[in-house]
Amino acid sequence: MIPYPRLIDDDGNEVRRIRPLSVSIDEQIVPLSTAEMTLFPGDSVPFRSYVEMYTANGSAGYFRAKTPSIGYGEVSNVVQLEHAICEVGDYIVKGEIEQQTLSLEDALLTVFSHYSGSKWQMGTVDVTADVVISGNYSNVLQMMNSLIALVPSAMLTFDFTTTPWTWNVREREQTVSAEGRLSRNIASVTIQKNDNELCTRVWLTGLSDDPLESYMDAETIEQYGIIEKALDGSDYTYEQAVVIATSYLEKHQHPSYSVSINGIDLSSITGESLDQFEIGKLYRLIVPSETEPIEETIVGISWGDVYGNPNLVSITLSEEEEQSTASILQSQSTEIYGNGGLKEKVNRDISDVSSALANRYSKQAGTDITSTGIDLHGSNKTLKVRAGARLVVTRNTTSITDFNAMTDEGFYALNPSAMSNKPSDAESADSELEVSSIGSNVIVQKLYQASAMYIRRRTSATWGSWYKHAGTAV
Repeated sequence: MIPYPRLIDDDGNEVRRIRPLSVSIDEQIVPLSTAEMTLFPGDSVPFRSYVEMYTANGSAGYFRAKTPSIGYGEVSNVVQLEHAICEVGDYIVKGEIEQQTLSLEDALLTVFSHYSGSKWQMGTVDVTADVVISGNYSNVLQMMNSLIALVPSAMLTFDFTTTPWTWNVREREQTVSAEGRLSRNIASVTIQKNDNELCTRVWLTGLSDDPLESYMDAETIEQYGIIEKALDGSDYTYEQAVVIATSYLEKHQHPSYSVSINGIDLSSITGESLDQFEIGKLYRLIVPSETEPIEETIVGISWGDVYGNPNLVSITLSEEEEQSTASILQSQSTEIYGNGGLKEKVNRDISDVSSALANRYSKQAGTDITSTGIDLHGSNKTLKVRAGARLVVTRNTTSITDFNAMTDEGFYALNPSAMSNKPSDAESADSELEVSSIGSNVIVQKLYQASAMYIRRRTSATWGSWYKHAGTAV
């Protein structure tokens, strides 16, 4: 039996149990999750009071009453609630945060330092990544969400067993832990492709000194033709612009899916974890017409009638929050949740410094770049690199015949002609490969040739596609 909601005081102590006529809860991987209670006539909850909500999966966490009302006679009343993390959004980041590159943890610490409430504390950040941070008079929760959105593998979690309550950041699941199959927990499936966001060529200021060559192509350009989109790269360094363009093409080089499913959460009946739907789980959908299973992250769960039909839910599936939606046992449309912006703006190391770069870079994190070179500051010492100089780690490639095997940072002199996993149209000529890393989970390879540059990325041990950067001469 699902427990009734608990009205709690500021210290988390139970005041009373609420007996509603009905409850619906909409959980989102990106806050805010929301809920709605319909109460009996004459019953009410205090404005901005906190309530612990429940679903068939157990506690859904604490929520704050947003629009409580009271009805008399034959009139019932509706209470709308927001997840308790909404309290962090009551505070703003005061003043302007100068654009800088920090680890995700340090960036979140910087933002959360502007929270002066007493209900929440920062816990652990188990995701290693660098992000570009800046801000001006935004609320704290909005900035936290924006920073976490820059790292697609990250998600917020909450712990209400502590005082104050604790928020943490952890990795989303990388292995399947929930599954849907026809004739088991799914009655019907409809899969529809759309090309609303399809893009095979992205234009981004700063990718080339020649504005007419500031674009990058996806490998699917021959399959779908030229489909162009333009992004604003004026605020980014050259290296950041390359990563942003690559990330955008990885996300949009194929059509997106819309998936409608009729099914049921059987976990309370079978006790099997594969039958349970939870935010952040990697979900596998198996249908006969598809040659490969569809595997996406659960980013939204809507419990339409918690006490009347506790196993009937709608879920939103998406690997990067915009690719697909799945409705389970409800025919209503499910809005795809996402900020519609870029998912990643990651700072890269500078490996080639010349006077031309002075116009693209500004001082960041102890680095001065001028028309004559670069000064790196740290530990009360300064390393000066003059214009035109290069700092490289050259590695031996004599025994390496596979691009996948080159994961150590540095530069490799090679000829790709006899190597596997090379770009399909790379020239058979002397080339240079640059290998760098972003945090602990991402490796970037850049292959420089006389007439083009190619780039690809490995995330969580899986290599992505090569992308050709047109118009770049080495």
